[in-house]
Amino acid sequence: MAGCGGSSSVTTKAANIGALKTIATVSSAVDPQNGDNNPYGIAIAPANFAGDGNSAHIQPGDLLVSNFSNSAGAQWQGTTVEAIRNGAPVRVYSEKSAATTAGGTVSTTGPVALAFAPNGNLWAANFGPAADGSTGNVQIVNPAGTVVATLSDPKVVAGWGQAYNGGFGGKNAFFTVNIITGKVVRINISTTGGTPTFTYDELTPDLGHSANSVGGTPYGAAGMVHAANDTLYVANGFNNKIIAIPNSTTTTAVTSGTVVYSGTPLNQPIMMTQNPINGDLIVANQLDNNLVEITTNGQLVATKTVDPAVVNPTTGANSGLFGVAATKDSAGNLLVYFTDDNDNTVKKLSL
Repeated sequence: MAGCGGSSSVTTKAANIGALKTIATVSSAVDPQNGDNNPYGIAIAPANFAGDGNSAHIQPGDLLVSNFSNSAGAQWQGTTVEAIRNGAPVRVYSEKSAATTAGGTVSTTGPVALAFAPNGNLWAANFGPAADGSTGNVQIVNPAGTVVATLSDPKVVAGWGQAYNGGFGGKNAFFTVNIITGKVVRINISTTGGTPTFTYDELTPDLGHSANSVGGTPYGAAGMVHAANDTLYVANGFNNKIIAIPNSTTTTAVTSGTVVYSGTPLNQPIMMTQNPINGDLIVANQLDNNLVEITTNGQLVATKTVDPAVVNPTTGANSGLFGVAATKDSAGNLLVYFTDDNDNTVKKLSL
């Protein structure tokens, strides 16, 4: 009850996808120079690294998206990463003849998943130009688009996911998925001596994967979220599960993880992000174009259809979703960005 002569009000923030009502196209993802398309990975650059103001470089807070296919629509042949600015894609990195910090150039194709280090370095999991993923890698790219390192250990080829450990316990590590082996791999980073070195730990056995879908791309374990308590959550489109791996920065045990959620409404989940308001997991489904929000203790929160196209469950035709990233708008409401391969765009789900 308001006091005499006054009033009171409470502003309720939209805190989960069930409260969001508006779907809008943010931008095309098609590269303006070579026509690369089929947007897969999506990530938001850190807001507090030192950007240089050069529009051709990654800047703080940029929304980044990668193109998996070339202009002819050939899968795993795309080479470009775009910053989405003012409703248009701006190329900030090309994997074709990319300059390296050591001198010379390096090329690869098929960027699938993106993640950032706090210094603005972009980590890209690349499937590579070969249909079996054997020529894939993980590339580390500085904001100016120069390759800092190309990691091609057999454990991390056929990259299909990427996540940063948040610097947990003073250690820096990234996680990836080798979609051909179905294993989650931790990439350990050591800076002893000043030059970063990398070691690789397989954290899981084969979690289950398809060699190839009818559309020509594999599916299985992919989306990953690293939580503040050092639990790594992994979504698997092969068996419609989300698992949890505790102590993910330090464990050396190989585990199938603890099942957080299994079954419908998960429907070939692919990428996953964390709700910044409540810590929930938000998953993109490939076989019905739904976003699904689930708590980390396995409670279903909401399901939201974000592309009305009906997906053919046999062929996968009209499956549009892949990458997903969550943040907050200026008023503190949940805001979710996702890639839509049906029209080669980045869209947003908002209040």
